[in-house]
Amino acid sequence: MGESSLSQSSSSSVRPPFVESARFDGAMAGYEFKLGELGQGYYKSFAEEEGPPLKKKKKTVSFEAAGGVVDVKATLGRLCGMVGKPAKTRKALEMIGTLGRQETKALRENAPLVIKALRQLESTKGLGDLGPLCAPVVEMLLSAENVEESDKADLATWHLSLTIANDLRTDDTYIFAAAMNHVTEALRALAERKNSDERAASKRRDALLQCFAAAWPNYTSSSSSTWAKTPLEIAILLAADNRLSFSSTQRHRLDHLTTLVRASQRRHNLKPRDLLRIPEASVHPMHQVGQRGY
Repeated sequence: MGESSLSQSSSSSVRPPFVESARFDGAMAGYEFKLGELGQGYYKSFAEEEGPPLKKKKKTVSFEAAGGVVDVKATLGRLCGMVGKPAKTRKALEMIGTLGRQETKALRENAPLVIKALRQLESTKGLGDLGPLCAPVVEMLLSAENVEESDKADLATWHLSLTIANDLRTDDTYIFAAAMNHVTEALRALAERKNSDERAASKRRDALLQCFAAAWPNYTSSSSSTWAKTPLEIAILLAADNRLSFSSTQRHRLDHLTTLVRASQRRHNLKPRDLLRIPEASVHPMHQVGQRGY
């Protein structure tokens, strides 16, 4: 068989399974030269012709646009659209965090887009469950300038519930003290804002109670001594002084904490003198701590 036969066979729309050839005349696409059942020649390579079964390509979000320039707003739009969808939320938050570390300034410029997605996640009670992924994003957005006051309030609240609460779980005295200082400042600021948005204020109070709960294991730990007990008692005292600004459910949680603190003080041979209070009084019994020699 000559070279022309090979050319005709290779260019034909219907490719035969075998092309006889007494000698090797060069490689032919989709064929292999060998001595087989039909004689010597070119046998069609079905594996090469058909190839492996095609896998369904997964949808991915790339940071690279045409020319290698990152279109942050468009990318964030796609990622934020994935937030709230059970199968995609975790991956989306990971990618938002990665993009933010690479393009922090651009992320802050598009802060309202991300804040809207975080609010949606918060409405489904998923913000706390994904705290380790949300906290870095919130930290990067805290310095954003083009945000509304309501956005700033939510960012500050998320900072308390995600970052500060997590810091209060540490046994590092320096980190714990810094976190408790932040809680105390937030309590004072909340007490000064009498006419602030009640929705935002209620969320802030919830976040502060989360901080108390996070710090509590350090308070009860025998190894923490005064480094955890003193600052936490100061913060609870400050909250108790403004307990009527808390909702009834929040007051119940706050009163429970103050009762536990009082019991702890008794175990340390402290003798409280007047533990009674009038229901719904504006001053909680903990307010007496430090004033009457407890």
